[in-house]
Amino acid sequence: MKVSELKQIIKEEIVKALAENESKPTYKSTVDWYYVTDAAHKSGAAIAHDPKYDAPKGDIYIEKGTVGYKDGDEFRDEDGNTVEFKAEYFEKISK
Repeated sequence: MKVSELKQIIKEEIVKALAENESKPTYKSTVDWYYVTDAAHKSGAAIAHDPKYDAPKGDIYIEKGTVGYKDGDEFRDEDGNTVEFKAEYFEKISK
């Protein structure tokens, strides 16, 4: 593949990513996210409440139904809170 073709592909991907995030939110959380500080997460961590298990012990950080954007490997809500983006805990919002 030629360098010019690679540059074009990169440009298209950048434009697509920017367009996805510049208008309306694109994803919705399907679970509550808790901010947990314990022996396993000394500095604190955002943990998804997987319905198959008990809710983590901590404060709710991002509520189920919160909308936001995929930003690399993170989900960012409209208040700037971020959690790790795991596809099983989010659904794409149709435009």
